[in-house]
Amino acid sequence: MPGHQLRARARVLGLRPNSVDYRLARVTELTGLDPGAPRDAAMAGSCQAN
Repeated sequence: MPGHQLRARARVLGLRPNSVDYRLARVTELTGLDPGAPRDAAMAGSCQAN
């Protein structure tokens, strides 16, 4: 994810950019999905806990 998008998403979530980067890396580590790929992002989004 480009730096400006990462900073914008972090701001919306109220997190630091490093926190967003870490969480995205954990999603990949735990699921094997790449949140940067549209198909994988859709799959990860459909698996969110309520």
